[in-house]
Amino acid sequence: MENRTNLLLANALRFGLALAAVNFIIFLLYYILEVDIMSISFGIISLILTIGIYFGALIYSNNHLKKTVFGGYLTYSQGLFNSFTVSAVSSIVNAVLMFLFYTFIDTEYLYEQMDKVIVKMQESGMIPAEQLEKTIAELEKVTPLSSAAQSIWGGLLIGLIVALIISAITKTKSNPFADQPEDTNTTI
Repeated sequence: MENRTNLLLANALRFGLALAAVNFIIFLLYYILEVDIMSISFGIISLILTIGIYFGALIYSNNHLKKTVFGGYLTYSQGLFNSFTVSAVSSIVNAVLMFLFYTFIDTEYLYEQMDKVIVKMQESGMIPAEQLEKTIAELEKVTPLSSAAQSIWGGLLIGLIVALIISAITKTKSNPFADQPEDTNTTI
């Protein structure tokens, strides 16, 4: 049982690091290509790309775990634990990378993006003046560290929601013909 838990954690760490690396590389491509991240078309394309990569990585991770560790079977709780752990590792590593980027590589980038958000909100005219002032005041308090912390919490919340869905998709019934009793009771 302990060996399977270690394999499960190793799998989650491996796929979490890979997912964080892919996300950070995509961010760097956007940065290098100077993509206007405030455009609606970019937002839609980026959202579809991000969701596709995220779901694909978690499904692949659960299926890999199912084949390599659990002999073709994966319970809902095993899949949930794996998917959430992959998401958590990815969120934490990505937040650290973004913090380092905002702190040491381009110290103005975060603030430039916030200025663009403020301009878009002002131009839209859809937000009441009082609410706009409060929102601008909150945005002006953002630092690289607070942005990283917020990214982690948001990533954990989204990771949990996605993990619940992915686990339902990738689960299989336990093997009724397992030779050892621990094969049918490997929930985490």
